[in-house]
Amino acid sequence: MVNEDHMDDNYGSAFHALLMAGTFVVLFPLGVLWKRIFERLILHWLNQVIGVFAVIVGAGVGVYVSRMYNKVRLGLICSKICACLKVFIAIFICPPLS
Repeated sequence: MVNEDHMDDNYGSAFHALLMAGTFVVLFPLGVLWKRIFERLILHWLNQVIGVFAVIVGAGVGVYVSRMYNKVRLGLICSKICACLKVFIAIFICPPLS
């Protein structure tokens, strides 16, 4: 029996993807531009703080969504591997480069 009043929208996954991808593709590279090209340290700092906050919120949403929706096992495994790689890069590779 299908409940017509209930829609199984996946807004959590879309929000998680928007936060994580947007942060790593837009915000963090923009922070590099603020520091290296425009030499605006305050804007670099503010941009990176907002980016870290977005990653923390995105990770929390990802944990929530992974516990709520358990539809595709392979997708969840790939997402977790990518998350671990991003954390490794952020901790061990990025600091020596800056």
